[in-house]
Amino acid sequence: MGKKFVASYSGGKDGVFAVYKAMQQGMIPLALITAFNMDLKRSWFHEISEPVLENVSKSLGIPVWLIKTNGDDYEKNFEKNLEDETCIREVQGDYYFRSQIESLAKSRGHM
Repeated sequence: MGKKFVASYSGGKDGVFAVYKAMQQGMIPLALITAFNMDLKRSWFHEISEPVLENVSKSLGIPVWLIKTNGDDYEKNFEKNLEDETCIREVQGDYYFRSQIESLAKSRGHM
């Protein structure tokens, strides 16, 4: 059985490609994690609406976990939503997310 992963999903081409490559290598996606701006009612970074994200989830057969947040509590909410220890790996195409995940992993003694 392949390793499980969650993907930081901004909706950009790099994140989509990272998910595709992980699946090609036999990894199993648990979810796409998307930061969602509660003030704008759209995702951070690419400003994707919730209905479009739901359609992405349905078409890929992968749940989308929305991290509903504003700028003040963005990092805290992001970390709170990654507390599921069943997740073995995290995949992303974005350097900013990579640094967040590495920081969280170090704080939990995983690195």
